[in-house]
Amino acid sequence: MRSIITCTILFLWACPCSASDPVQTLTYCDNLSGWSNNVQLSRDAQEGRFAIVASPPAGQTGFFTYNFFSTGQDISQRHSLSFWWKVEGNGLRDLKIKVRNHPLGGGREAIYTIWEGQTPPQGWQLAVVELAKPHEIWGRDPDYNRRYITYRTETSQNSNARLFIDHIATVDQTFSWQVDAPVQEINSIDHLDFDDNGAVGFSDFILFVQKFGATQTDAGYDPIYDLDSDGQIGFGDFLTFAAGFGSDGTQWYIPITFENATTQPLNIVVGTETQILLTQTIEAGTTLIRVPIPRDIIASRDPSIYPIPIWAQVADFIQTRSSSVSYVPQNSKLVYSGPDGRLVYVPDEKGNIIPDFSHCGYMGGGVGLPDVPVAMTVQPQAGGDDTARLQAAIDDVSARALDANGFRGTLLLKRGKYRIGGTLYIRASGVVLRGEGEGENGTVLIATGTEQRTLIEFEGRSFWQEVGGTRQAIVDDYVPVGAKIFSIVDASGFAVGDEILVHRPSTAQWIAAIGMDRIEMSHPDVRQWEPGTYDFRFDRTITAIEGNRITIDAPMGNAFEREYGGGWVLKYEYLGRIEQVGIENLRGVSEFDDSEKDESREDEFIDEDHAWNFVVFSRVQNAWARDITSVHFGYACVTIGNLAKWMTVQDSQCLDPVSQITGGRRYSFPIHGQLSLVQRCYTRRGRHDYVLHARVPGPNVFLDCTADIAHNDSGPHHRWSVCTLFDNVIVNGNAINVQDRQGSGTGHGWAGAQKVLWNCEAESFIVQKPPTSQNYAIGCIGEKRDGWYRREDGYWESHGRKVSPRSLYLKQLEDRLGIEAVKAVATRTQIGREN
Repeated sequence: MRSIITCTILFLWACPCSASDPVQTLTYCDNLSGWSNNVQLSRDAQEGRFAIVASPPAGQTGFFTYNFFSTGQDISQRHSLSFWWKVEGNGLRDLKIKVRNHPLGGGREAIYTIWEGQTPPQGWQLAVVELAKPHEIWGRDPDYNRRYITYRTETSQNSNARLFIDHIATVDQTFSWQVDAPVQEINSIDHLDFDDNGAVGFSDFILFVQKFGATQTDAGYDPIYDLDSDGQIGFGDFLTFAAGFGSDGTQWYIPITFENATTQPLNIVVGTETQILLTQTIEAGTTLIRVPIPRDIIASRDPSIYPIPIWAQVADFIQTRSSSVSYVPQNSKLVYSGPDGRLVYVPDEKGNIIPDFSHCGYMGGGVGLPDVPVAMTVQPQAGGDDTARLQAAIDDVSARALDANGFRGTLLLKRGKYRIGGTLYIRASGVVLRGEGEGENGTVLIATGTEQRTLIEFEGRSFWQEVGGTRQAIVDDYVPVGAKIFSIVDASGFAVGDEILVHRPSTAQWIAAIGMDRIEMSHPDVRQWEPGTYDFRFDRTITAIEGNRITIDAPMGNAFEREYGGGWVLKYEYLGRIEQVGIENLRGVSEFDDSEKDESREDEFIDEDHAWNFVVFSRVQNAWARDITSVHFGYACVTIGNLAKWMTVQDSQCLDPVSQITGGRRYSFPIHGQLSLVQRCYTRRGRHDYVLHARVPGPNVFLDCTADIAHNDSGPHHRWSVCTLFDNVIVNGNAINVQDRQGSGTGHGWAGAQKVLWNCEAESFIVQKPPTSQNYAIGCIGEKRDGWYRREDGYWESHGRKVSPRSLYLKQLEDRLGIEAVKAVATRTQIGREN
């Protein structure tokens, strides 16, 4: 799952590149200028007359280098690097490239793995790496001047491998694309099925040729064979008939959504392993096309069973080629589309279902984030600390009156750098902090100093306050997971619209049933779980009352069992919680001591005396963070606190945290609250990137998120967090785990329950079933592993093959609120992938 494209050539076009070409040659490899002295020229070339060839040393690490400083090219400004490579002989086990070109890797070596394994592919291969996403960064000290590419090899003891390199080039970003599942259409074949047997076959061909050459004046002329209606049965009719030969009327198409990243039309070619399928010009922006799949491919590879490899590129520039796979996902047995297109949920023997997660996110899901008008603007200043003046500006906006929509206004920080030695606090509803871009040249907030702290905190106050006399016990023997309806002793004191807490106690009987009073004492700090310390309070709103039966707005994230203490409801007030607050479009950078490095990982800095969190939301609801980037913070980009509700974090990045790589560090997007959505986020070099902490009530959702160079797993971390959907989450280089962690930490125990992993990808997965509950891995791609402790497997289905719908969250949202709600929160690419 590395960002490497390697393809065997189907056709080739090589040309000198003009200024408008997306491909710019670094070297054609036709001379030795710039190369280290351990390479030679070879006439075995993919392009042109020569290629570079090297003989890596057997049984050890080998290097050969191309120094491109003299070319004057700065490849850090380009999207991708490409080159042709080929291996002859045996013994190559690993091929990496090390690229040095400041600011790539901060001036250190950016590492990209091209291939690793036992048997290299045969023939010439095209490698393409995305320069901004190295797999690792090596080197202790930055170098701002040198520019080179080093090919690094690992070989076996008896290796006789030779490595060939040809045409090294850089590539602009031209397009991105999303390949969706094949769709089937049934077309009429009545005009070709002359023998009326439901297919166009050999007997139809015999009938056709018997009339071939006839004209409408001939006695044997029959107009049903005159397919082009020109009065004669000739070659034009034959072409029409031949195009339908072998057909039963079924036509398969692959829907593809293209995003043209340039300002000019692009001539795009789409093909398979053996043939070109389509050539089409796409304009700037988004284009949806349908690519017909020839019948010969369908005959040999039914897309409802087998995947169809497919590629696309800019015509004449194979270096822009991107590969994908199209296949028809199968349905889950637990959640699938019914005859009316809406999801059907299959309960277990106790009535538990996979919950409806669509209530997660800003305003309860399906509502786009607002664009709040600017109330005040701040400009950067030269030198000095900006903490006091930024806090004063925040306080100024916070003192303004709320408008009819609950907003006071946006504080706009103009493009530039702001040095902050303390913490900025937003403690009033309706205040938004906005910058002018999250890139290095946008609005950059620099956390200075050596204190571990939060840079920006949205902070309400106090806690829930129970309304006296409203507590009522739940009378059902069992309220299943996913339920929104239950009965209480007396509902007469409640009304539709009341905010309530649904309280589930943690009794000694329940703790014993799940084995958390018997955690293995693996070290002296392990603590058994205590009754009363694992209670859950689900924050809900009453939507209907019928007698003593209450309906709430969002589902239960855990079963309520009378044998384990049942539960109760109560009305509450929470006057101190702030709402309609957000942060957007800016970058945070934590300064650190770059002399402190990890001796075992030369690519990691480990200073811990610097800012720890970029943004924290505590005691808030209907809040958001979008389009923000954190760099070097030791703990998190955005933390959703344990009294936060209805939050959305989207299109944000947590990059290159600086800390020791051990517990309590590098939790990129942690959730402590409930009914929150984290979508389209990215992390690099984190540990627990998409993570739930202890006793998180849920539901919560991670959607379309990716982690690169992950140092540990994503998933629930400890102590029974419940009801989370990991929806199309990708963890490159590590795992997604839901398991009994026993004595880890001070007694993590069962990390989570009612966790749904849907169409996720990772190096590996652990999904176990806790007593009284369940966890799910559906449509996940990656190795299935045993847990740290032998426990019953969770529910596994369609392992290695994704299921339909692609996104459970977006389909649930569509079912509940309609497609316009999906459009309000999803990108066009996300929506295109659903259809």
